[in-house]
Amino acid sequence: MPPRSSLSPRSLRGRLALWFGVVVAVVLVGYSVVVYAFAVVEPDHGEPGEAAEAEEAGERLVFALLAALPLALVVGVGGALLITRHGLAPLDEIVDVADRLGVKRLDLRVPFSADAPAEVAQLGLAMNTMLDRLESSVSGLHRFTADAAHELRTPLSRVIGGLETSLRHPRDVQELRAAIGEALEDTQHLARLVEALLTLSRADAGGLSITTGVVDVGAVVQEVVESWRGPAMARGLVLDVDVDTGLCVAGDALWLARVITNLIENACKFTPSGGHVRVAAHAGADDVVVSVDDDGPGIAVEERERVFERFFRSTAVRGSTEGFGLGLPLARDIARALGGDLVVEGRAGKGARLVLRLHLIGARPGGPSSRAAG
Repeated sequence: MPPRSSLSPRSLRGRLALWFGVVVAVVLVGYSVVVYAFAVVEPDHGEPGEAAEAEEAGERLVFALLAALPLALVVGVGGALLITRHGLAPLDEIVDVADRLGVKRLDLRVPFSADAPAEVAQLGLAMNTMLDRLESSVSGLHRFTADAAHELRTPLSRVIGGLETSLRHPRDVQELRAAIGEALEDTQHLARLVEALLTLSRADAGGLSITTGVVDVGAVVQEVVESWRGPAMARGLVLDVDVDTGLCVAGDALWLARVITNLIENACKFTPSGGHVRVAAHAGADDVVVSVDDDGPGIAVEERERVFERFFRSTAVRGSTEGFGLGLPLARDIARALGGDLVVEGRAGKGARLVLRLHLIGARPGGPSSRAAG
């Protein structure tokens, strides 16, 4: 770290003091030279007495200049130190906060008063905003790591326990096949979790392989809905779809299908048997609006933003459904990578509504709607 001594030539305070003193001395020399040239030096002094007086005055001026130069340097440097000590005090506070910052001390903030200089206040505000983001990111990373470890530990414990039991106790072929099947199911569960984590990691790093092209949203929605008719019927659900054709956006059809799949899967997961899941895609003012409604328990107002936090699951449904709590966070990350957004909107009565908005680049006016139920 650079020295902070007020007299150090490497410090800002020392450099300002030195330059201030030099400037004062140069100004004094320049002023004295001008006075000497115009007041003392003359082309013709006339009488010998006047010449002697002029020479004597010049000698006194040179002596005064030589005596004043060291004093000017001392006064200049001292004055600069006083000025910079007061002016740079807020910077010392910023440095002290930066010195004390650490992973466990991210709650520190730069203090600055309302009457602080505009530049210092702006710097302090920018640093505090940066620290807010940093604290939020680190806290989120700690929660993410703890939740991921918890989600990984449960299936791993089941796999290890099942394999150890199979090794310790003799079993027939059917029992071994059952144990292997359970281990395979847990391993597939782990593989899905790891794949979701890798996708989220790539999304955070801006590394999703998005292929930009013209995508017909209605066609993608129809395709995903058709693939979910069987699983929905197996759960005793009615899957309705109402989409306008010819709604085009710039994006990647595969990633868009992934978003819609996650939304439908989430809706089916929380809708009780006999309920409805409604998927719609219509044109807005300048965007395409894809909505997925369900007949589940709904999402409380205070949890509408938290459902997009990784591994978050509402206390109202925690333990009653399978999943990692990564479907909606992943869907939002992909939606934003596609240039859109995903939000939870209010809905009267029971159930939840998730809305995906994408920028509309073209549509066939009056394009027919496709409605189906299953």
